[in-house]
Amino acid sequence: MNHRESVDVVCAAVIDPLSRPQSVVVGLPVHGRLRIVGRSTPLTAKVASDLGCILTAAAGRSSVAGGHH
Repeated sequence: MNHRESVDVVCAAVIDPLSRPQSVVVGLPVHGRLRIVGRSTPLTAKVASDLGCILTAAAGRSSVAGGHH
């Protein structure tokens, strides 16, 4: 018998452009802090497009880590 537990996670970051991410980095809120817990497999073109339509950058945060603006 398999036992599964589900947990709500947060999309903490995306790999490649926010408008069409190639994969997502997921985080779990723990004691008021965001703990990175995993990364998705590469997203299909359809999922990347659908997700890109609903993602928005966090207020006050750069969407380019260590890159040029």
